[in-house]
Amino acid sequence: MISEGWEEKTGGKLEFEADWRKIVEKSLAHIDAKRKALKLEEYNPQRYAQSAAYRPADYLSEDDFRKGKYTLSSK
Repeated sequence: MISEGWEEKTGGKLEFEADWRKIVEKSLAHIDAKRKALKLEEYNPQRYAQSAAYRPADYLSEDDFRKGKYTLSSK
């Protein structure tokens, strides 16, 4: 049930991916697709407050983020 039909039934899904970079990319793509389907504006990190819990792409270009050019250390 969870691997087949779950998304159609609930709108969400569960997925396992050993590489955390790939699952983050897949998760963000899924969220972006859901926002688009709801006709919401595209996510803009500059519009929202920054905090210690941040998404690396908030501080990098989208291209650098997707290429993995980031660290998890604080600035």
